[in-house]
Amino acid sequence: MSRLFSVATLLLASVSLALPLPAHAAGHQRAGIRGHAVVRSHLAGRQSVHTYCRVTAKTSGTAARQSLAKHLPSSGKTTRCDVSAKLRSHTSRTKHPSRYVAQFVPHSVGDIFGVGSFVTQRSWTISPLIVERARALGTKWVREEFTASRLHADTSGRYWWTDYDRTVNQERKAGLQILGLLDYSNTWTFHDHGTMPHGDIRRLASDFSRYAYDVVRHFRGRVRYWEIWNEPNVDTFWHPSPDAADYAVLLNAAGSAVKRADRRSQIVLAGTSGIDLSFIRAVADRTRRFDVVAVHPYRNLPETSFLEQVKALRSLHKPIWFSEIGWPAGEGCDSCYGEVEQARYLVRFYSLAAAAGIQRVFWYDLRDDPHTASNPEAHFGLLRRDLSAKPAFVAYAYLSRLLDGSRFVGADWLGRHGLYALRFQHGATNIAVLWNASNTNRKLTLKWNHPDANFVDSGGNVLADLTPTAGHVTVIAPQGGEPFYLVDHLPAYHVPALGALLHLAPPPAPTARPTARAARPHRTPPAARAAWVASPPHRPRGEHSSGSPRREHTVTASKPHATLTVTPALPVLTPPPTP
Repeated sequence: MSRLFSVATLLLASVSLALPLPAHAAGHQRAGIRGHAVVRSHLAGRQSVHTYCRVTAKTSGTAARQSLAKHLPSSGKTTRCDVSAKLRSHTSRTKHPSRYVAQFVPHSVGDIFGVGSFVTQRSWTISPLIVERARALGTKWVREEFTASRLHADTSGRYWWTDYDRTVNQERKAGLQILGLLDYSNTWTFHDHGTMPHGDIRRLASDFSRYAYDVVRHFRGRVRYWEIWNEPNVDTFWHPSPDAADYAVLLNAAGSAVKRADRRSQIVLAGTSGIDLSFIRAVADRTRRFDVVAVHPYRNLPETSFLEQVKALRSLHKPIWFSEIGWPAGEGCDSCYGEVEQARYLVRFYSLAAAAGIQRVFWYDLRDDPHTASNPEAHFGLLRRDLSAKPAFVAYAYLSRLLDGSRFVGADWLGRHGLYALRFQHGATNIAVLWNASNTNRKLTLKWNHPDANFVDSGGNVLADLTPTAGHVTVIAPQGGEPFYLVDHLPAYHVPALGALLHLAPPPAPTARPTARAARPHRTPPAARAAWVASPPHRPRGEHSSGSPRREHTVTASKPHATLTVTPALPVLTPPPTP
């Protein structure tokens, strides 16, 4: 993985080691693209929010507990940003007292790793290649979208199961579990299938529940988890205006139908855009017809308000899933993050989620979408359009093999001075995930009662093989948020070097180029996720056809293309041995 670094120092007792530093300060953050509430909080009044945390450890026998004290100023704001082509934050410490205490306790991480694959609706003609890439990624879960107007032409019409059957069977044969996303409305009364007016909600809910019953019954035994709708709290996917009471009517009707079709099924609340607690609580007050709470916690930085939001979600007493999370990265996109930065944020967010007890996290998405290169929605993938791997794919693959099925042990540092040190144990292997999210190099001392300490970067490359002194390791953690691992037993596998599998034409030149990047409080609905309109049954040709109705979009998308870039030279992946 390419790294633009200067020099820092790793200290271990009397051992000194040269390490690279990021070329940009951690305080430089870009305007968010997805996650409306988060973006608004950063842009309104040109101010952003940052928190500092203190961790104290109390040991009783072999058990350890960590408590977090969150410091906030009375205004709740600690930084001021100048909004231009980039946001630059200048963070200062706060001395205000704790607002609450949250606890991280040891627990099993389980199979937390998932990814949005969307094979049938976006890449059905190359589905075997996509499934194989998902296997190389190391994920255990994929999220597939089952849209009503893609599966039949009207409420009384026959279903087109062929393409979905092929994809689901391929994924199940590869050992992947599937989260099925059921959307959008099962009616042809309105031109746009995201139209859900209050006056028609009972009829629309009844129509949708019949569709949900048919789909769940057809895939019974192959798909067990079903997410009911997508982001119903924003008018992009529920218009003319979102309404928690109306969504509760739909959820109650569809949830009952799903349970009738498969009594072993589990119902996942529709992932809200951002962590919209008021919407979720309003739904929960009206119906409990769901088994899992899901949100899409898009944000500028992985750590922003994370702990307090998780604490609030736990009050619902349901398993928590993040059914979408991601940062866009790609060439030709001024509003996107860098590819190395995308990889850093992935490791930091997944590590925090694993430590916080989040049951499952789905990266959005596996492959870049076929929008114009300047559109951030085209660049959320771990794979480029030609199926070559971004650095984030490599980081995900290595992290999943370290943490999947591991046990969270404790947190030595959880945000104080911007430092994070999270401990996990995977069998006989002890792992610490470390990073410094501040804009100053920080000294970090860890207790390490193990004979070896391999210092590894997020791509699985060993930077040093260290011998602890007096049971401790001390490092100077470089600024900028680059995550590293301390591992006592180096895993016997490497990260993948996946080159392009497809040869695609370069994108057409844009007709107009914006003069400056402008942050948007609401993202433009992506063509691949817009509400659908059915046309008479036919089988169109092309990569995005599935033998189902053609869809019309509210935005203009170019023909499928890929921005061809040089794939980093990395070691070849060899799967870990089966325990």
